[in-house]
Amino acid sequence: MVGFLQAGTGAVARTSLDKLRESVSVKDFGAVGDGTTDDTAAIQAAVNYCIPNQRRLYVPAGNYKTTASITHNLQSGSLYLFGDGNQASVFVAVIPGGAPTFQFGLDGTYTSNELVITEIGVNNYSNASDAFRCYSIGHIDVSRNSVVGGKRGIYAKAGFVCNILENFISNTSGSAVTLDASAANASRVSFNDLFGCGNGDNAAAILISAGDNPVVEGNDIEGCYGGVQFTSVNCGRIISNYIEGGTYPFYFAGGTQAVTIEGNWFGAASGGTTMENCRNILVKMNAFYNCNLSINGATASDIEVGYNNITGTSTIAKSSWTTPTLLNSWTNNGGSYQTAGYRKDTNNVIHLRGQLTGGTTGSTVFTLPLGYSPPATQRYFCSSTSGGCEISITSSGSVVATVAAGGNQIGLNGISFAL
Repeated sequence: MVGFLQAGTGAVARTSLDKLRESVSVKDFGAVGDGTTDDTAAIQAAVNYCIPNQRRLYVPAGNYKTTASITHNLQSGSLYLFGDGNQASVFVAVIPGGAPTFQFGLDGTYTSNELVITEIGVNNYSNASDAFRCYSIGHIDVSRNSVVGGKRGIYAKAGFVCNILENFISNTSGSAVTLDASAANASRVSFNDLFGCGNGDNAAAILISAGDNPVVEGNDIEGCYGGVQFTSVNCGRIISNYIEGGTYPFYFAGGTQAVTIEGNWFGAASGGTTMENCRNILVKMNAFYNCNLSINGATASDIEVGYNNITGTSTIAKSSWTTPTLLNSWTNNGGSYQTAGYRKDTNNVIHLRGQLTGGTTGSTVFTLPLGYSPPATQRYFCSSTSGGCEISITSSGSVVATVAAGGNQIGLNGISFAL
């Protein structure tokens, strides 16, 4: 039997057969890679062997035609699928019926096994479905691949922790990257090049739904219908992206909250961005070029807009005011007077505003929420119809008005305090 000895001090002799079996090639199972031969059965057989035997699966340079989805539930093991580069090891999907090129995991059945796909390409122009579809997988790493055409580039649902890094995805009719449900938890979509995606389905290039702490960073997004959409996301970050063209650079839905948008370049979006269906959003240190930012006060609250570089025709809204629930018969004065409101600026300073009337002296006008109360009671003197009024703001958030005899109107404009 032919032996093998690795160069280097301490290396030990092995059989060549043992060495060759360290990884498996799709060509070991009959794949040809000439772009004409149907390699579906060979590649599926290779996948079926590698997963339970915990072998890495290698895709040598070539064009591999597939006419059905390559699938596995990953219940019996993990998969590491790698090629010679996303322009060299290419899958040409010619799949009828809208089935994905690759589908891994089981919808609704969680596995702690891992999926790694790197350095391969998918030509999806002849396939109306997704390139990579993943369900309920414990860890997903899809990096340095390319996808052109099809429905979505990468779709992951449930599971935990997805790293979508350094991929090139273009001309998908739907989103380039979609992370749904817990697949978005502690996930990163970073340093990808996304071009011309979402225009068929009016979709964002990156769509993240129902997750905690996702990070979207350093992506180049150009000519897509939308940039980044968060739906029901908690504690996310959109940082250092370049987003040009399309309808909007970012959009929130489903009560998204606690998101930081920082260090991005947003340009030439035809519809701009309206902040709505969200709360506790910080927008700072971004560049807006011919791209507007507005705030829908009816569905968005606690929106803090810090310093941003504004050029071209851009118009940027200021930090939003939150309308409090008035207590003890206090009402807004109406007419040309400002309504009651409060906001927190980027320096953690709380501001109040409004002209109110009709309440009981010495009573609470409204209560500030957690995170907006001073460390100790603050007292301010302001105008009223009787000539004087004391406003006390307690450490529990109560805003209390004590009006001089004969007065029933108070003004809160100009009251501010640091936390």
